[in-house]
Amino acid sequence: MKILAKKDILFNADGSTNLTSNAAVLGQTVPFQGEFGIATHPESFAEFGFRMYYTDATRGAVLRLSGDGLTDLSDYGMHSFFSDNLPINNKILGTWDPNKRNYNITLNSLTPYWQQTLGAGEFDRLNKDPLCGQFVNSLPTTTTTVSYKEAINGFTSRKVYIPEAGAYLDNAYYTFKGGRIWEHGTNEKRNTFYNVGPDSIGTTPAYHYSSFTTIFNENPAVVKGYKTLNYSGTKSREYIYRVGASLQEYSLAEVQAQRLTPTSSVRTKGWFAESIVTDLQEGKIKEFIEKEGKYFNYIKGLDTFFTTNCNTNVDSREFNVQGIGRATTISGPIQTEFQVTNQIDPNCSTIPTPPVLFKASYTAVNTQLNNFNIVQTNVCATGIYFTLESNSLVNPSGLTLNTATGAFTYLAPSTTYEGSCGAFVVRAWCGGLSSEPASMSITIPFT
Repeated sequence: MKILAKKDILFNADGSTNLTSNAAVLGQTVPFQGEFGIATHPESFAEFGFRMYYTDATRGAVLRLSGDGLTDLSDYGMHSFFSDNLPINNKILGTWDPNKRNYNITLNSLTPYWQQTLGAGEFDRLNKDPLCGQFVNSLPTTTTTVSYKEAINGFTSRKVYIPEAGAYLDNAYYTFKGGRIWEHGTNEKRNTFYNVGPDSIGTTPAYHYSSFTTIFNENPAVVKGYKTLNYSGTKSREYIYRVGASLQEYSLAEVQAQRLTPTSSVRTKGWFAESIVTDLQEGKIKEFIEKEGKYFNYIKGLDTFFTTNCNTNVDSREFNVQGIGRATTISGPIQTEFQVTNQIDPNCSTIPTPPVLFKASYTAVNTQLNNFNIVQTNVCATGIYFTLESNSLVNPSGLTLNTATGAFTYLAPSTTYEGSCGAFVVRAWCGGLSSEPASMSITIPFT
């Protein structure tokens, strides 16, 4: 309400008036139209000139009080946003920026829906079943500052900075952060507030990029196909690729034309389309290609994936998805016997070969214990081992064979024995494959 002051007329209870000799009195009380108040957020109040701004969190409204009365500013295209988010904030900070002529509203909390909608990352809707939840943005926005501009009678932008308090003096805008005072409009670095920006270490650059969202809604009942997107303006973001250890750099067009597989990449600063969303599909454009002073590129759809019924972006209603839906149950005779055929592909397998062992002759001495080794040149990953197949030596008990190494000893029947001592037969093994039997003969020469 407003109360008239400096009037020389007093109103009586019956409505009659009396003239006074002193104008320094309070006069008639005139209420403003509308059922609004500042609720429990006096920190949302800001004034400039004859205008005063504040919020009514209970009714989800942003208000302006000026010469034409009380105006609900949230009706300028932002009613749903403020009705959703104002009630959940314990603190709603309102400040006036005299340079930009903006009334700034800082919100420290946003509903999950608006966190996703205003996110700074690529977004991809998952299963649209209501039981599966909303679409997912890779970089949700949890806090924001919204600006109202008198010149256009609307909310023009959102800011990344979240001040603790704010004030203006002599046409300079100040905010407080971390107990320090910061002056706006004097920093040469774009999108950098409180020494934090897109090039700061430990920050997520996407939250500090300049961005805008456009809406194409011509003929909303018609299903349209968008193939390309172009714009006129400053440079596009550009990806520079390298392959292996080479220092040669490739553009995206060269990588696609030469069908290269990059191993590393860097990107320059410039415009790009993080998300292109319709009610049916989503896409994006990583970078634009310049031709004749304009930038354009083809719209690329997002990769299709299916992990679970909810963690998927497959839409069975699209023409490129075959079938009539998802099966909930499958009934029929239970099959317990199956015919399985295994085949070896010679192009991707190795057929093992058995080891080879040749017969050999050894010369012994009748006056000592003789030590020998079975000679073989086979290679086996699990190692070669031996088995004794038969023993026809003159002194069979004089033979001792180490089957793991192929070493053996032989003791002659007597110190006077000369001539052939007979033979024994062994096999060499590699896993389950063995060589042909090989005879090992022993002879004591005649003296």
